[in-house]
Amino acid sequence: MRGIAEWLASIGLGEYTQRFADNAIDLSVIRDLTEQDLKDLGVLLGHRRRILRAIAELDGVARAPTETTTEPALRDEPERRHLTVMICDLVGSTALSARLDPEDMGAVIDAYHAACARITRTYDGFLAEFRAEPCSPPSGLGRARDDRRRRLHAPAARRSVPFA
Repeated sequence: MRGIAEWLASIGLGEYTQRFADNAIDLSVIRDLTEQDLKDLGVLLGHRRRILRAIAELDGVARAPTETTTEPALRDEPERRHLTVMICDLVGSTALSARLDPEDMGAVIDAYHAACARITRTYDGFLAEFRAEPCSPPSGLGRARDDRRRRLHAPAARRSVPFA
């Protein structure tokens, strides 16, 4: 019983050495003890927690946290995400540019770019660049999440782009 006595003393609970010895509990069976077993031995609640934590440490098993955290878990390896690249083009812009002054056409393209940017940001997208009239917002560079309902309505928002 020397091993169990040393172990209990190492966690500051040497007063339970005799109870463990009377019940033939040694280091070979310590990992099989449950909270109910410790309760039956008359171990106080706080001491039961310390003993169970020390048993878990013997196995190298970390105890699960009692509170849930809202922070995302940090990863050692990179995360793979799907990336969607979308090209948006202003239909009829060539014919429109023949009818409008260059300044007016510039205002139309600016309004179009602003509408594309607003809709892309609404769905956590990222605008890579504007090249004259088309814009390229690759989707997936925003936050990673599973938001099926929001993505379901995204095509409807993209079909009717209000300028303003």
